[in-house]
Amino acid sequence: MFDEPFGALDAQTRVHLRREIRALLRQVKVPSVFITHDQEEALELGDRIAVLNNGHLEQIGTPDEVYNHPQTEFVATFLGAANLLLGVVTLGAIEIGTARVPATEETRKFRDGQSVKVVFRPEDVTLSKDAKLPGACRRLANGIIEEISFVGSYERLNVRLDLTQRQPAQNQPPLYEVTINTPERMTGIPIIATRPKPEASASKFNVGDRVAVGLTAFSVLPNYTLVGGRVNRTLEINR
Repeated sequence: MFDEPFGALDAQTRVHLRREIRALLRQVKVPSVFITHDQEEALELGDRIAVLNNGHLEQIGTPDEVYNHPQTEFVATFLGAANLLLGVVTLGAIEIGTARVPATEETRKFRDGQSVKVVFRPEDVTLSKDAKLPGACRRLANGIIEEISFVGSYERLNVRLDLTQRQPAQNQPPLYEVTINTPERMTGIPIIATRPKPEASASKFNVGDRVAVGLTAFSVLPNYTLVGGRVNRTLEINR
């Protein structure tokens, strides 16, 4: 049993020790339980990961399953950065504002008209200045790059999507309520995208560029808040 053994160590020492421990455990073949709040440690060390939330087991699976196919919103946002957008299932697609994203497989277990949350990682976002997206990429919307940050091995971009809110049914509150903590109320929906260093070096983007936004992968979760009939219908963005 390892109970957060690296909590008091600096970053470089943690990385060195966890690799040594991983190699040692593979050598001696001793089953071990490793408790951590560090997502990188969990993904690198674990053969299987169990995600706990207030004592409740949210999901258990391989690192790939838990990271790329989260079963709950907590898992999606706890294990790495994630964008969350509210949508509505319609005939094998998801309507997100005025956008319509094909999602035949992802929506198979949902009914038409059901409110859902579309979850995607920043690295699953593809941007293009000439509106040409790769064939395997599903178009989400157009957007404007608002901020670009260099983060060593990758580039992080804040992009504001051009999505007009879908009209609610009669006598119903708005489906999307976007609140931005700025003096002026801004339009559009913010998401985060990342690009690896080679891609960022080969194709430069600038703040203010208009881009086409596509998704190479995403998950669809039920929106329990809306399905449960609560009145707090708010677009959820994980910044």
